[in-house]
Amino acid sequence: MIIKTLFLLLFLNSLSYAESTATDETALRKLNIEITTAEDKGDIKKLESVLASQIGLRRANGMVIGKEQFLKDVKPREATKTEIESVQFFGKNRALVTCIVTMKIDKQDARFHNVRLFIREGSEWKLLGWANEKQ
Repeated sequence: MIIKTLFLLLFLNSLSYAESTATDETALRKLNIEITTAEDKGDIKKLESVLASQIGLRRANGMVIGKEQFLKDVKPREATKTEIESVQFFGKNRALVTCIVTMKIDKQDARFHNVRLFIREGSEWKLLGWANEKQ
C-alpha cells in the first residue's frame, strides 16, 4: 500500500509540473512577443520590468553589452515580427527561448536568430541573457 501511495504521489507531482510547464511556456511565448513590441515602441519601462537585475546581451555585430547600455540604446523603430522557434526548460527556474526577429534594414527584410535565457524570479520570468546573429 505504501508503494502504491508513493507512486501515486509521484505521478500527481509530475502532472502538476507538466501543467506549470505548459503555463510557463505560454507565458514565455507571450513575453518574447512583448519584448519585441516594447523594443519597437521604445518602451523602456516595459523592458526594465522584464529584465533581470543584470543581463548580458550579444548584439548581431558581436558587441557584448549590459542592461544599462541596452536600455540606453532603445529607440522607437519600425514594427518587427517575432517567430518563436522553441521554448526549452531546464528545471523549474530556467528556460531558453529561440526565435527569429524580422525587421527592415535599408528597406530590406533582415532576419536575426535570437537565443534568450530566462530565469524565474519569484513568480515572474526575467531575461538574463540574450544573443543574436543575422541569418
